[in-house]
Amino acid sequence: NITDTGIRHLVKAKEIRYLWLDGTSVSDSCLNDLKQLPHLESVSLKRTRVTARGVDELSDRIQGSM
Repeated sequence: NITDTGIRHLVKAKEIRYLWLDGTSVSDSCLNDLKQLPHLESVSLKRTRVTARGVDELSDRIQGSM
């Protein structure tokens, strides 16, 4: 199971473009780490602890980078 702590290690792979984190334990705490992925285009966060506000915040960053 991927956690917020695990995301910190995952973001070392700067070329990630798509992430499917459905059903994991990630929360809003990992969003700043995800924002550091310069090529990130899509993230699926179904059944996670990420809030609607967190999704909106991340969505703004992803859309703003295109």
